[in-house]
Amino acid sequence: MRTVLWPALLCFMISLPVCAGADTPPSPQGGASPSPQASASPATGVAYDEIRWRAIDTAPLPPGSFSADREQLMRHATPAERYPDVDGNVLGNLGAGSMTTQPQFVALYRYSYYGDWVRVDDLLAQTAAISRPDLGQTIFLNLAMKVYHTVQSPSRPAPMPSPSASPGPSAPPEPDNYRFEISASQGPGMALDGMHATELILDGKLTTVRATPGCIQIQGSMHWVLYQDPDIFNPPATPVNLTAPLAIFKCRFDMQKAGLDQPQTNLVLYMSVTLNMSTDLIKVKPIVTVIERGNVAKLGPADAALFNIPKDFLPQGSVSSVLWSRS
Repeated sequence: MRTVLWPALLCFMISLPVCAGADTPPSPQGGASPSPQASASPATGVAYDEIRWRAIDTAPLPPGSFSADREQLMRHATPAERYPDVDGNVLGNLGAGSMTTQPQFVALYRYSYYGDWVRVDDLLAQTAAISRPDLGQTIFLNLAMKVYHTVQSPSRPAPMPSPSASPGPSAPPEPDNYRFEISASQGPGMALDGMHATELILDGKLTTVRATPGCIQIQGSMHWVLYQDPDIFNPPATPVNLTAPLAIFKCRFDMQKAGLDQPQTNLVLYMSVTLNMSTDLIKVKPIVTVIERGNVAKLGPADAALFNIPKDFLPQGSVSSVLWSRS
């Protein structure tokens, strides 16, 4: 039995989806962007810094390391013409695109969610991207140069009308390829980001039910440790997807959850995942990923200007901005 690393799987393991996910747009206060229609009830949101780390066959970073890790990473902050992606930053901003077996930090971003508005700050490059579905725009800010540019993005789609007649019989669903049996237990928790975070421990066993050319015969296990903020709900844009590390295979899973009650309900402040997987011919060294979050802040109407173009920013490429950059 030989040991190998699956680069594609490792790459997917470090990804974290970031996209707009609430129902109604908030009403901004101030800023340079047009205002959307006010929502019926005040929108609420959340913002936090996030560090991602990965390793092979190594113990995960311990919870409680966020402040020291962030301080270390921010020493290397340098303004750069590099913008984050509001729909996900898979490869990160720490030069971790090349695969290595050495432990490495992958990303340091700040994520802000307010209604269906999303802002992602590259804290190292001092840039930001803002998704405004109500305007059909993505706004890019260069915070060091105080300039901006916008890109048109698809507007929020209209609701689908209800069908007037019952559809015909649908095809039976494809049978599952894998069974994922997950058991859960509670840990003692610990103080994180100034509050007592609750601890959830999950163990999953993966077995193959129906192998296909695209869904190979594999077996394995996953171990999760999650610490959650007991007072802040998780943004709809960032669900905890327990099978995400295996989604690259485009296979179907039968999730058997024992004592598992929606761990995505509250904001995750720390999560480590250890994946062990093997086939009849291949054994993968344990793949370890960690997400650390801190500097958490609740957002309300007074913070809506965070999602607008600052009043003192100039259009990128304008004569004034070029003269300013040369001064």
